[in-house]
Order: sequence, then C-alpha cells, then structure tokens
Amino acid sequence: MGSTPTWVTGTSTNGLPMAPRQRLQAGITLIEILVVVFIIGVMAGAAVLSTGVTGSDQDLKHEAMRIKSVLELLQEEALMQGRDYGVQITDTGYNFFVFDYDQYAWVETDDQEILRPYELNDKLGMELHLDGRDVILEPPDDGIEDPQPQIMLMSGGEITPFEMRFYRELTGGRFVVTGEITGKLEVTSRGFD
Repeated sequence: MGSTPTWVTGTSTNGLPMAPRQRLQAGITLIEILVVVFIIGVMAGAAVLSTGVTGSDQDLKHEAMRIKSVLELLQEEALMQGRDYGVQITDTGYNFFVFDYDQYAWVETDDQEILRPYELNDKLGMELHLDGRDVILEPPDDGIEDPQPQIMLMSGGEITPFEMRFYRELTGGRFVVTGEITGKLEVTSRGFD
C-alpha cells in the first residue's frame, strides 16, 4: 500500500518534491459573476437595439393594422346602412365623420367608441398620399365647423384611393396602408431588413 502525499514542504514518500501548501479554489467569486452578468446584459441590450433599428417595428404594424381594421368596419357599415363615412387625417391622428344628407354636411360620429378621434403615439409619424401627391397634415382642430375628410368610404363600396405611411424616425422603415377605389385595403412594409 502506497503512502498518501501530504501538502507540506518536504519530500513525499515516492521521492518527488512536494508543492508548498496551497489553497484550492472552491468556487466562483462574486466579482466574476458580476462581470459575466454585465457582459450578458450588454450583449442583450445590443441585440434589442439592433432589432428595433433594423427589424420590423411592432408599434408601426399595430397602428397600420388598426386603421385598416377600422376602415374595413366602416366599409361594412357604409354598405349595410347606406351611409357615407369620411376620415380626416391630422398630423397626430385621425377623426371620423358621417355625411348627413339633411344638413348636407359632414358631422362627427360618436355612436361607436372605435369611431372617436384617435391620436397616435407621439413617437410615431404618419404621412398621407392622395393621387400620388403628399398631403400636408394639419393639427387637429376641436369643434370643426365644416370638416373636409380626405378619405371617403361610400355606401356603394368605393373608397378614395390613398396611401398612409406610418413611420418612426430612427428606423427608416414604414408600414403602408393602401386603399384602392374598389375598396380593397392592404398593409405592406417597406425599408425593414
């Protein structure tokens, strides 16, 4: 039976010199753990920022899908009730109107919650194009006496041809809602990798 080496200065039983008494490292220090957590945090932050800058922007997609859904609802309402609806786009959102043939004017609609004036998140922007031209969007005006909607949804199913672009300055990408005279609505994205 061989002898067990001991950790003291001297010679072992097999004739080899012994190392000086050493402390075995029993685990990972708190500083090492903090360094690893910091590195992981930096990498995760970089991944989130790069996705937000080069990837699809969910807020923009949500806004584009929302207006498309509301316009589809208005198309159905217009067909079923024989009413003409209008959408006035402002620089911060949009308002809905219905054409009143008794007054022969556009009047506000407040019969449904979804048709109340809507404002975009202040970090998002919107552009409107009609007949291939940019429309200058004005600030919202409460209590408009004679509103003039830019987009009209007629009771016969027609819609004013338009293109609405939702964007965020940092991304460069856009979600685009297009409407054709036949009433077809579509959402596409541009500028996202």
